[in-house]
Amino acid sequence: MTTTDTGIPAEAIEHLRAVQAARDAAQNERFVAEGEQVAARFAAEQRKIVTPEAQERLRRRGSELRLPENAGLDAKNRRAASMRAYATELGVDLVALDRMRADFATRARALNELGRTGGVELTWKGQAEDAERTSAKRNYDGWWDPGYSWSSSRPGDFAIWNADTYFDTVTNRTGSHIRYRQRETGDKTTCSMSWRNGYMVLYTPSVTGGVVVDIDLACQISKFFIDTDNEPGSSACDVSLTQSVQIEFYNSWADAVPVETRVEHIAVTGTSNPENWQDYTAVPSWKLLHARIPSFKTYQAGHQLAIFVSTRNQATGIKLDDTRLTAGVNAAYYVDDIVVSRLI
Repeated sequence: MTTTDTGIPAEAIEHLRAVQAARDAAQNERFVAEGEQVAARFAAEQRKIVTPEAQERLRRRGSELRLPENAGLDAKNRRAASMRAYATELGVDLVALDRMRADFATRARALNELGRTGGVELTWKGQAEDAERTSAKRNYDGWWDPGYSWSSSRPGDFAIWNADTYFDTVTNRTGSHIRYRQRETGDKTTCSMSWRNGYMVLYTPSVTGGVVVDIDLACQISKFFIDTDNEPGSSACDVSLTQSVQIEFYNSWADAVPVETRVEHIAVTGTSNPENWQDYTAVPSWKLLHARIPSFKTYQAGHQLAIFVSTRNQATGIKLDDTRLTAGVNAAYYVDDIVVSRLI
């Protein structure tokens, strides 16, 4: 059996990577399944507000007013105003439609919060020059990249635009660039894409009790992208983009199932506006971040633990009717240090 430089068998590292990849895929699939239940409920409500005849006429008018791919937000807003005026002519109750959209966004957004566990203290520490940061390079006990995963209730209309990793063990970098397009088909669609990667440290408590993990991160790049396009004018959507730090506590490197997991968002954006454009930097380059994570559980003295620290990028979307959705997260963070100690 081959081993890494730290003594962990390479087969164990590969097993952990494969199990995490399967777990990430299952998480995306679970989000899509739950999102489809939400979308089905509100699609039924929408059909009561916008009759099939009105919807068809709105679609035809939307086709006449179709905008080029690079249309700006002003052009989208002008088309939206025109479509709302036309919907009023058709007898659509816009007050009821707007109320339905707000309720839909609230319920959809709640799904995105299910993966956030809390229990992580994040503190911004200022800026650092590249030379200063790279001097902190250290070697970890293990590292891997599970790769990206995605799921869509309409996979034939889902296209990946970017799937690039920034994972680099030479510089202790984590991160990825993910971006996808979900085309404007069907009465409802739910989709999700994510990617995480990171580093493992081993720790043996000297006394029985809780432990605390201190992590130092430095941002290299942190960007969000959203482009929603409401073709018929009566659609609804909710988009959520996150950059997160995820910490998993394992009883040992041989155990592929964590005993506790902690997730906290570093940066977040989103929209419930079906005519939206976002393309911006969320965290400045070389911004320093300290994360402190106390364990919930108690660990036995003399028993070696394995703790995996990763950054995770995720883009999710739930939409009704013919909203076209493009969403992306482009973020990379250096893991400058991971220190595990006794929780006092």
